[in-house]
Amino acid sequence: MVGGGGETSYAANSRVHPILETAIAEMYRTLLSERMVVVDLGCSSGLTTFLVVSEVLGIVGDLRRRMEQ
Repeated sequence: MVGGGGETSYAANSRVHPILETAIAEMYRTLLSERMVVVDLGCSSGLTTFLVVSEVLGIVGDLRRRMEQ
C-alpha cells in the first residue's frame, strides 16, 4: 500500500467521523465501562495508522466530559 498525503489523502477526505462518533457514543453509553480497548487492525501507512485510534480516543474523551457535567 502506498501512503498518501495532501488534499487528496484518505485522512483529509474521510467522511467516517460522524458515523464513528455515533457508533462509539451508543456503545459507550450502553456499556459504561471503566476500560475500553481500541485497536486498529487495518492496513494503513503513515499518519493514517494512528488517525482512527486518535479519533476514537478523542470521541471517548468528549463523551466522558459531557457525561460528567
